[in-house]
Amino acid sequence: MAPPKKEPAAKKTAAKKAPAKKAAAKKSPERASAEKASAAKEPAKKAPAKASAAKEPPKNAPVKKAPAEPKANVEPKAKTAPEAKGGPEPEVDEHEHDHGDHDHEHDEIDEAQAEADVERMQAALASLDDDTLRDALLHMSEKSRQEVAMHLQMPKATMYLGDALVPLVRRKVHHAAPDHQLQVLFALATPANDQTIEALGDRSADPSRDDLLEVLPPVIEAHGSTIVTLMLTGYAASDAPCRPVMRELLETDDRFVIGPPVAVEERASAFLAPPKVVDAEELKAKREQRKAAKDAKRAAEAHARQARATAQAARRSAVHNAKRKGH
Repeated sequence: MAPPKKEPAAKKTAAKKAPAKKAAAKKSPERASAEKASAAKEPAKKAPAKASAAKEPPKNAPVKKAPAEPKANVEPKAKTAPEAKGGPEPEVDEHEHDHGDHDHEHDEIDEAQAEADVERMQAALASLDDDTLRDALLHMSEKSRQEVAMHLQMPKATMYLGDALVPLVRRKVHHAAPDHQLQVLFALATPANDQTIEALGDRSADPSRDDLLEVLPPVIEAHGSTIVTLMLTGYAASDAPCRPVMRELLETDDRFVIGPPVAVEERASAFLAPPKVVDAEELKAKREQRKAAKDAKRAAEAHARQARATAQAARRSAVHNAKRKGH
């Protein structure tokens, strides 16, 4: 409740009477000291009267209930806790709690499904045999070649190694990150993917299962079930809208079964390779062969030098005889 309105007026009155007290002090010092002592005692006597007046409302004023006084030494943060207030605990919306748990479980399911899709994509890449991988690299466009070299961190010249390119690409794909594996996958399956998109037409943005079953047989006939399976695993592991349909085909259609993985030829390391066992007899035979080859080479060079010297001597003799006859 607000303080009474009379209190400021009382203060003004006391302030006006102060000069009168000082004037009286000039006439009698003893009287002035006595008045000061009595003035100091008066506020203490009047204080209870002011407190009672503050509590008693005016007769004609409506009665108002005084608000509860806040507890002392209570921090603002503690007021938010039910224990600090001493009141009942707030009700918890069980529906909101269940909804949060449901979202958390849904996120875990989505994450597990994404990991399974990536593992299946990696398995499809690992199952490509040498002939399929070689054919896909051979019929790849120049742009796709450069993209594969970039994602696998290979020099561009290595994309033209011929037969040595297949084991190199297989090893690089095996150690690449999933994002780079996905890009290499679509580069390998570009011809099959282009044919599928062309056959779907307007339905290619989000095809249904029936749409894919309609257009995929010619694609399988042209490129093989291994490459088509590889393409489906790539879409299932991507963020494309059609990934549930692709996942369903991989799980239900026997034509799109991933084969066993092909062994990866790791690059030999000089630090990890075991030392070669040297046969003394074999080493002696090789040394003798090298010595014999050197001797034969020296003999051949000596014979060639002799032949050249003989030919030059014959030419000089012929020139000399021709000059003599001319004279």
